[in-house]
Amino acid sequence: MPLISEPFRSVSIFLSYSREDAALQDVLVKQLSPLRRQGIITQWYDCDISAGSEWKQITQTYLSTSDIIVLLISPDFIASEYCYSVDQRALAIREQTLGPEHPQVAQSLNGLAHLYGVQGKQAEAKSLYQRALAIYKRTLGLDHPDAAIITKNYMSLLQRMQKEE
Repeated sequence: MPLISEPFRSVSIFLSYSREDAALQDVLVKQLSPLRRQGIITQWYDCDISAGSEWKQITQTYLSTSDIIVLLISPDFIASEYCYSVDQRALAIREQTLGPEHPQVAQSLNGLAHLYGVQGKQAEAKSLYQRALAIYKRTLGLDHPDAAIITKNYMSLLQRMQKEE
């Protein structure tokens, strides 16, 4: 009996970066080009906005509908208020799409907590790590490898906080 395969759908990727990191973003686009040529992925970043377009609305649409959101993290990205707002929006989309207790939400919380820690916002980072660990405790258990990574990050933050006291 022949197997019936589902139609192939490419994975959509949203690329977010600081303007100062445009050269790094260009390198990433080049590295992704074989996947794009094969139709495995589609990608979107702000260079795809035509002049005169409502860039905020277009960006929000792609951010909301992409399968994967890639953040090119750098000191300039961390310092950018706009990039920070993209992180917040990405988390909100995951919570809305997957539910607030989904392990991928915990992964997003982990990433955002790391950014807060780098920015010196330890109290906010601590809260996000705790929330991420609580999600894993209720869903996959604290023995899960991803929970171990979040625990390691959380413990590193606590050690830094203790040294600063």
